[in-house]
Amino acid sequence: EGGRGGVRSQSRLVDCLGSVSVNFQANLCAMDGGELPGVRKVEHFGVHVGVERGVVVGAQMESVMDRDWDDMSFEMLARVLVDLHTNSTELLKDVLTHEQERLLEFLFNGQEMHRTKLAVFIMDQIEPKMEAASYMDHDMYEAELSRAIGDIQLWRDLGTDKTDLLFVGEYGVIVAGPNSRKAEKVYVDWLTLTAKDLFIRQLFVRLSTTASRIEELHEMIASAAQDPNSINRARRRLREITGEMSLLGQMLELCLGSLEHMSPVQRSKDQVGKDMFEGLRLSKLQEEVHRSVKDLEKMFQSSMADLKTLQDNFNTEQRKILQNVYTEVSNSSDQLFRSRANLKITHKGTVSLPSEMPIIVMTICFSGMLGVEILKRLHTGVTIGYVTPRWFSSGIQPFSETSPATLFLLQFAFILLTCYFGMWFLGRSGRRSGELLRKRAVINRKIVDMKALIRFLEDAGCVTAQTSADKKGFKDSKIVTVSFTDKSFFRWFGDYPLVTLELDYVHMFVNSALLSWDYMGKRISRADPYALVCDMLVEAGAISKADPRNPKPRWLREPDEEY
Repeated sequence: EGGRGGVRSQSRLVDCLGSVSVNFQANLCAMDGGELPGVRKVEHFGVHVGVERGVVVGAQMESVMDRDWDDMSFEMLARVLVDLHTNSTELLKDVLTHEQERLLEFLFNGQEMHRTKLAVFIMDQIEPKMEAASYMDHDMYEAELSRAIGDIQLWRDLGTDKTDLLFVGEYGVIVAGPNSRKAEKVYVDWLTLTAKDLFIRQLFVRLSTTASRIEELHEMIASAAQDPNSINRARRRLREITGEMSLLGQMLELCLGSLEHMSPVQRSKDQVGKDMFEGLRLSKLQEEVHRSVKDLEKMFQSSMADLKTLQDNFNTEQRKILQNVYTEVSNSSDQLFRSRANLKITHKGTVSLPSEMPIIVMTICFSGMLGVEILKRLHTGVTIGYVTPRWFSSGIQPFSETSPATLFLLQFAFILLTCYFGMWFLGRSGRRSGELLRKRAVINRKIVDMKALIRFLEDAGCVTAQTSADKKGFKDSKIVTVSFTDKSFFRWFGDYPLVTLELDYVHMFVNSALLSWDYMGKRISRADPYALVCDMLVEAGAISKADPRNPKPRWLREPDEEY
């Protein structure tokens, strides 16, 4: 139960067939003042929601205003039809999922509440009783019929005795006569096929709009060279179009799935049904619907291919822009550092890059703060709880009494000396770290056991191995370059290097070694790469010892011992 404003609604489930279809009844009551005597409109109709038929709403007219069911005008029926359209749409909002509501809003561009709906009027008789052609008088009768179903496109007498009538309009069908209810399946098939045809047309219109936007985006990307700001607008529009094509693809899949579940239309056995089948041209209508959806699928695939081309063009344009930026930066850098013809070197010295200035300023500031803190602790130690040294008190006492300016200059010179020491220590550490992060040595030692060397590399966790072949004269060489991290604690005490060995696999020789570090350390500056690499290979049994009289490894020997 529910309702909005002055309308109360109540729904009741009739039956449900799994995920194929569901039928329920709905009652709507519009109130004048909220009390029972004020009821002015009651609607009781059934709703069918299925995979094959879509949504079908059925109602039987009992009375309209002061007219009973057997005495109603088409004008009254048209007004009731508008209310049924509105109320059924409101009722279905609670049945549709959020995704379905989003698809409808996109397809009808926010006007989904006013989308076209089809109606089938089943009547016992139309008064005055005439042939179908007699109502097409371009006057009163035709106008009355057009109010209910739109412009009349087809009319026909049904049955052998011509007692039933058929009028096909723009938005519906009128079937009148004593045998009209017998051919229910025929006009329900027409209703289903025509609704699908309207949906396909609306989908075609929406896809055409998106395709035109893709063409406009092609032009916008093509003009990116003249208008660089257009690339940002093109990016936003490309994102919107991609989302629209995704929604259109979902709706196309739903449409194709609905047509697959729909069985072919069949002729009715009675004469009225046969005449109605021919008058509504159901076979031709079904063929047109299938043909239209195939054309729509081809158009969608073409638009998707166009969108893919558009995305490639957009990515290419972005790469061009980035390439232009890179080229401009490179040219600017070349112009900045290129030596000009009239440039002369007048002196030699150290050049500090802009990125070094903050470090230099911070070093000077912290060094000055250190000097001030030292003087404060020495000079004002009494006030902060420290005892001032006697030698310092006796040394500055004469200056404090006779020459305060001299004492100030001495303190200032001490602060400057502290700053200078900080700058000197910073430069020394930088120079040493830049010089001692890589050490190379020529080993040129014979490999006596290749299997032992391979086991050693596996245990050391070899991370890379590259092979290169070369031919010098009549000799072939095969050079293998391996890299591993030497994690021997007693050899490096935590300063583990990356060791790169160059091996001659054909002649079984260790040609050279390279030791690399990521930082500066004390043991790194003292490291002897030749001795250290030979020691680790001797321990592994890959090469022979150089001096059998001194079997100790190089990193355990004293400095005066020979290797």
